[in-house]
Amino acid sequence: MTASTERVSLGVNRDSLVLYLIATHLVSALLLGGCIVLFVGPLLHVAFPKVLAVTGIAAILYAAIPGLLLAQRQAAAIEYCLDGTTLRVNEGILFLSRKAIPLDRVTDIALVQGPVLRVCGIWALRIQTAGRGSEKAEATLYALRNPESVRDQILVVRDRATQA
Repeated sequence: MTASTERVSLGVNRDSLVLYLIATHLVSALLLGGCIVLFVGPLLHVAFPKVLAVTGIAAILYAAIPGLLLAQRQAAAIEYCLDGTTLRVNEGILFLSRKAIPLDRVTDIALVQGPVLRVCGIWALRIQTAGRGSEKAEATLYALRNPESVRDQILVVRDRATQA
C-alpha cells in the first residue's frame, strides 16, 4: 500500500461463510430445542422421544429455510477492508456494527480454526488491541480468502504505522 488513504478490500469467501453461518444456526436451534425438551417436555407430560424428534425436525427445518436466508443476508452484509492504517469491519443485518480499528493499537493477530470452522474449510482471524481491558478480540474476521496473507498484510501496515 503506497498511500495512507488507499482502501483495500479483504476478500471474503461468501459461500463458505454461508455454510458456517448455517451450521451455527443449526447448532443454536438444536441447543434451544434441547432446552425445550428438558424443561418444557416434562411439564406437558409428553413422551421424551416424541418431543426430541419434533424438536430435532424443527431445528433442521429452521436451519434449512429461514436459517439459510438469514445466513445469506448476514454473509452479504460483512465487509472487511484496510483503509490506510485503519482496519474497517462492517457487519450485521439487525444489529449493525461498524468498527474502525487503528492498526497501531493491534497487539496480536491469531488465526484460529475450531471444529465447525474446519468442517466449513475456513479460518477466523482474531484481532486484539492494546487498552481493550479484556481477553476478547476487538474483531474476528471470518472466511477470508487468503487468511495468512491478510494477516501478513495487516502486520506490515501495523509495523509501518507504529514506526511513523
